[in-house]
Amino acid sequence: MSLNLVPIANDGVKEVFSKMELALLKAKQHAGKNGKVDSFKATLAVTKDGNTYIKSNGDVVKEPNLGETFSIKIKSPNCPKINGIVMNARVVNPQVNAVYATTAEDSTFSTLNISLSAAGLQLPQQQFSRGQGSGK
Repeated sequence: MSLNLVPIANDGVKEVFSKMELALLKAKQHAGKNGKVDSFKATLAVTKDGNTYIKSNGDVVKEPNLGETFSIKIKSPNCPKINGIVMNARVVNPQVNAVYATTAEDSTFSTLNISLSAAGLQLPQQQFSRGQGSGK
């Protein structure tokens, strides 16, 4: 699945993500050209969506991205080690890096896609990676 781009086009990526609650499903480290880990790819699911938009016929679309999953590049080497789903994740300073279209051969329709990145990923304080404790 993919995100509905209408709210992003209307309100901007930072505003759209500020109205969403996300769950971290998966995180995978990514090594840069020098071979050192410089980022990670996070797979997130939208668990609540406060965004809305109005179609040209006047219909109001509420929660257009509820239940959608997407991947985002997090520009941080600190990849969280998770076991299961981590609720209430927040992306820090999200941005759209590219907008592109794909189409099937002999098709008159295209699918618009976006490439997303963020400066960081905030997870709830009560969540710990395996082997970590509360420090008490």
